[in-house]
Amino acid sequence: MPNRYKGENHVPLIVNGKIIRGEYTGPKTWILERAKLNIKPLTVVDIVSAIHDCDYWLAQLAPTKEEQLKRVRLADKEMLGRLELTKEFKLDNFLNIKAGKIGIGTKVKIEKKGKILGSLVGLATAGPLGAVAGYLAGKKGKNKLEAIAGPLVQHPEKDIQFIRRFRQSKVDEFNKLVGISGQGIDKIKGNGARQYKESCVKNGNVKTLNGNNYRGSGYVLR
Repeated sequence: MPNRYKGENHVPLIVNGKIIRGEYTGPKTWILERAKLNIKPLTVVDIVSAIHDCDYWLAQLAPTKEEQLKRVRLADKEMLGRLELTKEFKLDNFLNIKAGKIGIGTKVKIEKKGKILGSLVGLATAGPLGAVAGYLAGKKGKNKLEAIAGPLVQHPEKDIQFIRRFRQSKVDEFNKLVGISGQGIDKIKGNGARQYKESCVKNGNVKTLNGNNYRGSGYVLR
């Protein structure tokens, strides 16, 4: 099955025993066009990817490139946290989860650790050629992340609000699947819960979940 839009490079996912190209899982997603068509994610990993795509799109609104990269890194961390929760709750096929984690996890590690780790990650995932690619990607470091993040863009306000609503609908859908609306993130155990909580926005707002006030921790689910 080909990608819907030019330049997209989505990965195959296992959906009800069949291999189908993900609607959101993979790079260069045309998120606004897909959201306006109300294209449904195929699996939980696809839901997580849709949220991540929205975050990258919204990060282009940042006032500076430095702020954009900060938002992109937060989006990457949130995605990894959600994928860990997906794994812990067995909400998707493990191969789908692995497919979602490889690309984003490798990018995060390369950007964080540089060319040495990049070559090791590349070697582990794609052999000698992967090692070379990882080394070069790590050497470029911040420039590579800037290229992935894309340019700063002032999108029309109606599109901004539309993407924010679409994103929130997918966040709500994911949170419901992992039981956050009923348990509260503090009551979910495991590495995924820790990563997801750490990636949530820290501020002074009150977030009430099932009667519990979370002002003390300073974390709100967004």
